[in-house]
Amino acid sequence: MATTNLPALGCYLAVFCWTREWVLVLCAAALAYYRNAMAVFVIFGACCCAVVAKALKRILRQERPPGTNGCRQRKSYGMPSSHSASVIYFATLLSVLLADVFGTYVSVATAALAATGVAAALYRVKSGHHTVAQVAAGGCLGWAFALAWWACRRPVLLRIEAVAAWAICAASR
Repeated sequence: MATTNLPALGCYLAVFCWTREWVLVLCAAALAYYRNAMAVFVIFGACCCAVVAKALKRILRQERPPGTNGCRQRKSYGMPSSHSASVIYFATLLSVLLADVFGTYVSVATAALAATGVAAALYRVKSGHHTVAQVAAGGCLGWAFALAWWACRRPVLLRIEAVAAWAICAASR
């Protein structure tokens, strides 16, 4: 009977210890590489989603689960998980964006994005930062926010382009 390699799984999940840093580096790289309104739109949407999650935490005021050794790991509230909201937002919005650009041929990329988002969210439970309900609520928030944000893309993109044009004109004076 074969045994599963749990240390390998632990190493894979340990990547999610640095979710915030990974997201920051990938967003900076996307902005530097693409330098367009869509990159700003995606990243600005993630910031807005995180702000909504933080506001909901202050409204709902649900405690985080006790950490290891009975100590609380974070002093902020846990419902909904803002990490889960942000990661699922990115996974959903990038999947919709890929489907819009490339059509239905992106099912593997969409599955990989979804799996990564779910794994990052579940890591928050495994590490003791959140309960399953807090992560599920964050994931639902991120998913719904991404779809709503995508539905609003045309007017938001026009405003981003207008601000960018104004900034370029102001800088050239």
